[in-house]
Amino acid sequence: MLNLYINNLIIVLAGIFLIIFFYGLINKARKLRMAKKNENYKLLITAVEKNTPHRMTNTALMGGSKEGRGKRGCP
Repeated sequence: MLNLYINNLIIVLAGIFLIIFFYGLINKARKLRMAKKNENYKLLITAVEKNTPHRMTNTALMGGSKEGRGKRGCP
């Protein structure tokens, strides 16, 4: 009985891992496809991945509004 429980647990955990893994792959592919279409999105991805402040990042991540930038007034 316990053996069956452990087997099911392993199968469920493996399934969850695979779902997360494929979700990440699909997300990455979608980002790259967007980057091919528009140049600003490519700048946004590189800025976010390098974790550098770029003038696209804050506006694009906040949905184009100026909220969340603080009082520094970055361009």
